[in-house]
Amino acid sequence: MKLYISEGNPHCLKVLAAVEVTGVQCDVQCVNHEERVVPFLSRPALPALLLPSGDHLFSSNAICQYLFETSGQNASTLINQWLEWESTELQPVLLQALHMAVLQGKATEASKSLQGPLSYLDQCLSKGTTPYLTAEAVSVVDVVLWGALHPVLSDASLAFECKSVRAWFDRLAGEKACQAAAQRVLQGKGLEALKSFMQKQPVPHSGSGQRRDNSTPSEAEEGERVVSEEEMESAAQTWSRGLTGCPAAPERQHPILPQEGRRNVLLTSALPYVNNVPHLGNIIGCVLSADVFARYGRLRGWNVLYVCGTDEYGTATENKAREEGLTPQQVCDKYHAVHADIYRWFQVDFDYFGRTTTPKQT
Repeated sequence: MKLYISEGNPHCLKVLAAVEVTGVQCDVQCVNHEERVVPFLSRPALPALLLPSGDHLFSSNAICQYLFETSGQNASTLINQWLEWESTELQPVLLQALHMAVLQGKATEASKSLQGPLSYLDQCLSKGTTPYLTAEAVSVVDVVLWGALHPVLSDASLAFECKSVRAWFDRLAGEKACQAAAQRVLQGKGLEALKSFMQKQPVPHSGSGQRRDNSTPSEAEEGERVVSEEEMESAAQTWSRGLTGCPAAPERQHPILPQEGRRNVLLTSALPYVNNVPHLGNIIGCVLSADVFARYGRLRGWNVLYVCGTDEYGTATENKAREEGLTPQQVCDKYHAVHADIYRWFQVDFDYFGRTTTPKQT
């Protein structure tokens, strides 16, 4: 495997620390911020990990998870929840704070913007009974959060009153793996080392509308972007190979009931009206998106229950019955069967597909 990083890129801190902590053999190569190491992307994406299969990972959190799993340390449900929090809640605020501190010299404003997520992390750490976030030993989420927070928590100009966060951070900062990662990426320059990288990034927006990722600029921030021929070809090749490297979803046992210790997800979509034959647009805009998310959740190991059914009440049903010279019940019976057959043909994988006119539903 080969790991591509760039000096001054804060997202490289966590992946370098993960390499050291896990002991996974990996050739590390330092490149320029602007170098395109992922051949099918039309923009730079660092860090990036070239896998033995020839595929690339170019999300820093995904790289860290891969390294830990390769070393035999699989993520628990709690770890996955923390990783989701880091990418969706912490990163957007953190990138805005780094922009203010590094490029605008607004250390006070940067500190204030981070108070919310840091206070939440501090409360969780203070209630914990282990020296690290989820266990007695360092896990992938400790490395990910340490790498994300290192630029701000190690800088004296940014003041934070979070004792539990500080104790946890100092414990990790004492690890040789973290020290080596910080030295290689920041070269002992602190926030100043991030300046050239931050200058090449789009200006982060305040609020909750931006992308919650940790390695590449938002496509929305870049504006309309033309998909290259190489990207389309790569997507086609990946699709043709299928999910050979992905573990199969566990076999489901019905009825699906909540299970303690697992992430239980009840999922549904808008209930399709029963007065028509569904066309492709109905499927895409209704049941297909929920089906995709259900499949994703099952591959993640979540306990997912996907329920749906035909909506058989309302004036539209009565009008359709008059149009076809049938009773409302006959129309409902006819089109429920049509809907069920079409969704079955498209392999929409409901756990239960029912009807609103059943005694239980009514």
